[in-house]
Amino acid sequence: MSKLSRRFFGYLARRLSTQTNLKSDLVNKEMHGKLRREVGSLRDKVLKLRSALTTLTTERQSTYAARSGEPEPVLFQDEQAMYDGVMALWRKGQVPAALRLLDANAGKTGRLDELRAVQAWLAFQSNWVPEAVGFLEAMVEAAEKKRSTMVWGPTAIISNSYWSRAMNAAGVESKTLMVEPASINRRDDYDLYYEDVMPAWFRFKDRDEMWAHGTLPYMLAFLYVIRHASVVHVPCTGSVLGQTDLWEYEAQLFKRAGIKSVILPYGGDYYCYSRVQDPCVRHGLLSNYAAQALIEPKIQARVTYWQQHGDAVLAGYMVDAMGRWDVALFTFFHIDTSLWQARQTYSGADGRNGAVRVMHTPNHRGFKGTEFLVHAVEELKKEGLQIELVLLERVPNSEVRRLMSECDILAEQFIATAYALSGIEGMASGLAVMANLHDEYYTRIYRRYSFLNECPIFSTTPEILKENLRILVTRPALREALGRAGREYVEKYHSFPAAQHLFGKIHDRILRGKEEDIINLYHPLTSESARTRPPVKHPLLESRLPKDSPYLKEP
Repeated sequence: MSKLSRRFFGYLARRLSTQTNLKSDLVNKEMHGKLRREVGSLRDKVLKLRSALTTLTTERQSTYAARSGEPEPVLFQDEQAMYDGVMALWRKGQVPAALRLLDANAGKTGRLDELRAVQAWLAFQSNWVPEAVGFLEAMVEAAEKKRSTMVWGPTAIISNSYWSRAMNAAGVESKTLMVEPASINRRDDYDLYYEDVMPAWFRFKDRDEMWAHGTLPYMLAFLYVIRHASVVHVPCTGSVLGQTDLWEYEAQLFKRAGIKSVILPYGGDYYCYSRVQDPCVRHGLLSNYAAQALIEPKIQARVTYWQQHGDAVLAGYMVDAMGRWDVALFTFFHIDTSLWQARQTYSGADGRNGAVRVMHTPNHRGFKGTEFLVHAVEELKKEGLQIELVLLERVPNSEVRRLMSECDILAEQFIATAYALSGIEGMASGLAVMANLHDEYYTRIYRRYSFLNECPIFSTTPEILKENLRILVTRPALREALGRAGREYVEKYHSFPAAQHLFGKIHDRILRGKEEDIINLYHPLTSESARTRPPVKHPLLESRLPKDSPYLKEP
């Protein structure tokens, strides 16, 4: 992008920010909308010039080479030799010569899209951003058309694996493509990593040598997506180019390729701390992820970008900075329920005749409220109750699964109003689950327009944690009722069939053009699931025990 373009877009950004001070909300919204449309229109016009810029850039490089007395580029018979020559020139800093060599040999390769991807890398490494985008556009036009795969990634969260496997189980071609594995997952939890989709000529002994070539792995991984994807499922950081300074062109390149996008935020890609409604949640985030506050403008820019350009956006309970969601559901995580076996028999321990085991699996203690749980357990022990706290941190999923089958209660999280993957796994295992579902700012929409009232999680904040834990420890019959309802709830809303239903409806709308009312997909009065399947029954009323509940009677 030229200096003039950057100054102009900076001016528009400042105009957008100053509009927030207008007293009239109506004028505010109108001006925001107008300026956003202007920015979007200008971006589209800029992108249409990229191909022309690529031609001009090639001419500029040829002129430079001729004036500098460089010999005409070698014509190679062997593709490997050609790319070896390109790499040799790149290592010498002779980028124009490398670009000329690729252009001269373009007619000799059967994979012109790979050649354009390498040209984009060379241009980007030289900070020629317009030229890099132009080469990427040329790559999209030249790419082989095999676009039938659902692609998930590139962040290694286990949900990507579950979603992809769920679609595969339904007969839909689906792959996960990750930058690198997460420490708590096995490498084979995901299908592909960037090194797996590199061309045959891109030969390096290990990942370190691959990454020594800067953005080249990103360009070639992006080529894989362009060749194969029909729909990309990505966080608010985007897909492969989201990890580079070319992130703001990725959605337009997908649109040019005819690829649809589904946006699935997971947390770190989404949270803009100054816009979080609950200051306790903000405090929890700052306790464990303080550095995120320093890059809030960067995060917000990407959230806004994908809200504008994504074909479908899911938000879940992360509604603070979201101006758009296309499906109303509190949590959109799914698991393979065949891996999480629900117990058939329940412990009769009540803390007096035997110990009750409470599991807690925090990835970050401050955000989950771990200290409040530890304190509550210690206080109840002083009262004479037998409680064993099983605290698991950075433990492989297979070990969590084994230990969960031996516990009675899952204490998930108490700061944010949410339940996530651990809570779903606990319910699937038949455990009574505690989590914070108190704040109506985050829950009311999903009680009114979705299925949250069917959720049998016992809502618990730090202030009532001790009392609620005492209730569950001393009432084994309540634990069993919640545990059995939890398994039913997960099978209905968080299983592979549930994922197939959700993403099948989304794909029908964005890929096949069907008129699907996906924003009301789970409406408790009007949706198909409400009409055809009975609600999950449990002893709670809006996640709390009613005052007249028989379970509140002293045991």
